[in-house]
Amino acid sequence: MNETPTLYERLNRLVDKGETRFGNQGWVFLVVFLLMLAASFYVRPGTNYYGHGVHFEALSRNPLDLRNGNVLGFRIMTPLLAFLVGLRGKSFILLNLVFAGVTIGAVYRYFRSRSNQPGDALFGAMCLTFSSVVLVTIYYAGFCDALTYLALFLMWRWRSRPLLFYPLLLAGVLNHESVLFTIPWFAYLKVSDASRKSAALAELLIGLGAVLLAYYLFRRWISLDGEIGLTSGSYLRSFIADPLFAVKPAYLFYWVGLFSVFKLLWVFPLVAVVAMWKNGRRRDVYGIVILMACAVSQLAIAYDTTRMLTLGFLVLIIPLEYLFTTGTYRFRQWAPWVLIGNLLVPQLYTAANIVEIMHSIPATLLRMIIEKGPYWVG
Repeated sequence: MNETPTLYERLNRLVDKGETRFGNQGWVFLVVFLLMLAASFYVRPGTNYYGHGVHFEALSRNPLDLRNGNVLGFRIMTPLLAFLVGLRGKSFILLNLVFAGVTIGAVYRYFRSRSNQPGDALFGAMCLTFSSVVLVTIYYAGFCDALTYLALFLMWRWRSRPLLFYPLLLAGVLNHESVLFTIPWFAYLKVSDASRKSAALAELLIGLGAVLLAYYLFRRWISLDGEIGLTSGSYLRSFIADPLFAVKPAYLFYWVGLFSVFKLLWVFPLVAVVAMWKNGRRRDVYGIVILMACAVSQLAIAYDTTRMLTLGFLVLIIPLEYLFTTGTYRFRQWAPWVLIGNLLVPQLYTAANIVEIMHSIPATLLRMIIEKGPYWVG
């Protein structure tokens, strides 16, 4: 009698069949399309800009025109690319969705090359899709974080290739200066990975110096045409005036913000960290801790808790790679059930003392249960 295949065995078979039928590249495109479509059902796609999205939309129409007092003039990369490819104004949101899809595809391709089980790539892509990395981009029209996450993933992937790493760092910083918070983590990785520490340090000093000089010159140049309102200086001035200005309205909800990034998927990093520590992979554990510290440090000057903590999203990708390659704690037997359970938890978003439940199928069902009657998302 044939045994019933496990969920993970079915994933493996699905990927094998998909690659055979559509080809490797065609299958990746199909996976990305279907996952983005599923995520768009899971949370309602945003179509109206508000907050920062209004300013980014204006920049997409003319990235260098700051005469109307656009406060986000330094975060130019995504609006500039939207302008160059013709996705200006309301259609600007499409480029963010494209970047989110490219990130899903890049993660899929990475896991497919690193694991001998085909289903790992699909599972990893699904975990990324149903986290705040992708869902926030879909739900909140106009946020430009998708390119930031793509740049960070590629920087990590190509951290040993300076000619790719430093241009990606500059692109990330031009998209959002929060990427600068990850420099200590990348510095740690580069030095710890290197056989010649002094050469790695020299490369870091030269490469970071060139990126920071280019960014400084860009800021000086673009400031000649108008005053930029929202800058790192404005954050620092607020911090100097009151070191707790960003903490006081948000600290009671930090735990919600942390949970909202991966929800139940936090189980994977926790399990992997325990296994890494027991197996002597202390350096990897230190790297994960440093990355999370980099993301958390933003909360000293900003209170968009969910978005700030999502900057450390690689603390999911790196542990997943470890679990895929080691199969520790019989990971593949129970991991699919964690992902399924995660889909049943409504997606949250926190900023300061505001907690929003995204309009979604799980959120709708939860409200129907609580209110004991039908509830339709408007």
